[in-house]
Amino acid sequence: MTNPWEDFPELWKDEAAYCQWLRSQSRRIWSRHPIKISLLKAGAIPVTPELRDRLGLSKAAKKVYRCDICGCYHIAKNIEVDHIEGAGSFKTVDEWHIWLDRLLMVGMKDLRILCKPCHAIVTFSQKAHCTFEEAVVLKQIVEFKKLKPARQLAKLRELGVMEAPELRNSVGRVRLFARMIGEGKLWERYERGSL
Repeated sequence: MTNPWEDFPELWKDEAAYCQWLRSQSRRIWSRHPIKISLLKAGAIPVTPELRDRLGLSKAAKKVYRCDICGCYHIAKNIEVDHIEGAGSFKTVDEWHIWLDRLLMVGMKDLRILCKPCHAIVTFSQKAHCTFEEAVVLKQIVEFKKLKPARQLAKLRELGVMEAPELRNSVGRVRLFARMIGEGKLWERYERGSL
C-alpha cells in the first residue's frame, strides 16, 4: 500500500494532514446519508399557527424538530443528527476504516436529533470522558476561561467576590469561578486529566 502523503508531499505534508482530508470528505458522505435524511423527515413537525405563536417563529418556518435531550423545539438550522454511540475520531489511516464504519454503518435506532447546544455538550462529554451533566458545568467553566480578564472579574463580582488573592491571575480566577458555582473538585479533576 502506498502512502499518498509521501508520494504527494505538495498535497499533504504528513499522515495527519491526509487524515484531516479523509475526515472532511467522509463527513460530506455523512451529510447526505439516506438514513440521516430519513430520520430528519420522520422527526419534522409541521408548524401550526399555535406552535408559531408559542415559539415566536417567523412565517418562513414550515417545520421544527424536537431535541431528544432538552425537549425544546428548533428550526432546521439549529439542529444536528447525533450518533448515540459517538463515531469518535481517528489519527491514522489504519484507524479510518473503523471510524468510517461507526460513522456510516448506522440505523435509525443509532441516531437522534439534537439541538446544536445539546450536541456540543454531548461531544464535549465524550471528549472529556464525563457525564452530560458534568459536561454542562465544565463547558460553563471553559466559557468563563475564554472571557477577557475584565469580563471574568465582572462575572466574579456578580457572584459576590469582591476581594481574593485568586483575582490576580487567569488560572486563579477560573479556579475561583469553579468553586463559586460549586464545582471546584470537578474542575480540578478535569485540569488533571483524571475524568
